[in-house]
Amino acid sequence: MQRILIVNVNWRGDVLFSIPFIRNLRDNFPESYIASLIPKRCSEILQDCPYLNEIIYFNERTTHRGLWKKIKFIVELRKKRFDMAILLHRSLSRTMICYLAGIKQRIGYYSRKRGWLLTKAISPLPKDSLHRIDYHLGILKGMGLKVSSGSYEFFLNDDQRGSLAEKLKGLGLRLTEQLVVLHPGANEPIRRWPVESFARLAEKISAEFGLKVVISGSQADIPIGRRIVELSSVQLINLCGKTSLKELAALFEKALFVVGGDTGPIHIAAAVGVPVICLFGTASVKITRPMGKGRSIILHKDIGCAIPCLRIDCADNRCMKAIGVDEVFQAVGRVVNEGK
Repeated sequence: MQRILIVNVNWRGDVLFSIPFIRNLRDNFPESYIASLIPKRCSEILQDCPYLNEIIYFNERTTHRGLWKKIKFIVELRKKRFDMAILLHRSLSRTMICYLAGIKQRIGYYSRKRGWLLTKAISPLPKDSLHRIDYHLGILKGMGLKVSSGSYEFFLNDDQRGSLAEKLKGLGLRLTEQLVVLHPGANEPIRRWPVESFARLAEKISAEFGLKVVISGSQADIPIGRRIVELSSVQLINLCGKTSLKELAALFEKALFVVGGDTGPIHIAAAVGVPVICLFGTASVKITRPMGKGRSIILHKDIGCAIPCLRIDCADNRCMKAIGVDEVFQAVGRVVNEGK
């Protein structure tokens, strides 16, 4: 049996974008043993993935930081006897690890630094001209393999849904009650819509449609969620920091729709099939637009800045502030009316 290792990318949203690649690889190698190498922080994205036999964790900046820890990891990887490594990650160090682990076939996009370590170097596609999903699938095409659907998925089970249901009951939310989710967080402040705008939007949704509004987010988003609750004149349910990623996906699955920026959880919402209203600022719609089962409405204002914009130190966040509350509320109205 052929043993294949996928050396995956580093961030949750990007790992989600790799799922069509994993699915298509499985379609081409239905009897092979396929594993994916990812950081531990991305574990929930690939848990329960039916296309993988194994998930291997590699954390270059924490668990495996330093030469000796990397050597120990290489020794353990060598024991797994992989025949082929396909590198979605363009890192020189990860390519070197595959080489030192004795993986004979090493396939990925060519770069000047690591090209000599690849046994099949594929001419790179222009990274900022097509969706990340298609960029990953380009490797399979370069290998001469068959490629089909490019939509991503997220994998839930009934235990995770039940865990979320218990938490909602504890907050006094009836499971039959219709709810919507606002997800205000993002890794960088420049990707966030203003908290004042989220508070006003929550008020308009509650007043016009009588829907229960839930604020979702990670531990890091707790201050953001708290501030939205303080600014809003309607009662909100603040779940920031209170759910795992799987429970968050179960929450999205229950929602009528989800509103948020271009961030991993919004793509998870699209993956589980809920309509999403995605607010784009610095990111390119062409490169990272939602590609799940759920319908997506994308709102983006051209304010004259280059896109994608890499200015994480931007002082005024003009691109996100340019998206008005009324504009987002109009999109909400379209989703609600179409769902009736």
